[in-house]
Amino acid sequence: MELWDAYTRDGVKTGETLVRDEQIPKGRYHLVCEVLVRHVDGEYLCMIRSRQKPNYPLYPECTAGGSALKGEDVLACARRELLEETGYEAAEMKFLFHGPSSPGLTSESLSFYLATGLRRVAAGGGVENENITVREAPLDDIDAWLAARVEQGIALDPRIYTGLYFLKCQSPV
Repeated sequence: MELWDAYTRDGVKTGETLVRDEQIPKGRYHLVCEVLVRHVDGEYLCMIRSRQKPNYPLYPECTAGGSALKGEDVLACARRELLEETGYEAAEMKFLFHGPSSPGLTSESLSFYLATGLRRVAAGGGVENENITVREAPLDDIDAWLAARVEQGIALDPRIYTGLYFLKCQSPV
């Protein structure tokens, strides 16, 4: 059972505990981290969901990420998710921005980070039955790669374009 801390809309911890897959009370939110990854050589990491996932199999995502566990701050969540999903540890995690993922539709409150100074320390691929494939792509080629996914009828996570905006605006890392 996955437990999360509950927060107000303003990001204040309430002391309540939320349980994954259970109804979240109105006015309560949980923290979610999203980590954009760019290598020194300009490659960008995309994660691709497992073909066995019931919702959006093979769906490309632009970030490693997930929900902050009970007692975990959002930066610790970002570091954990980066390692679990990609196998990388980052020397630096630069905070980019925070905001709701879909106001009125979900209780998620997202914090985006840029991971740099990467070092592979594990296989990655996620936990349990996530079976994530990590694809490293040159930032210059990612638009064409994404267009090819759309032509194949694969839905894209709109956050990919948010991530690309921030990656393209950053000076070389």
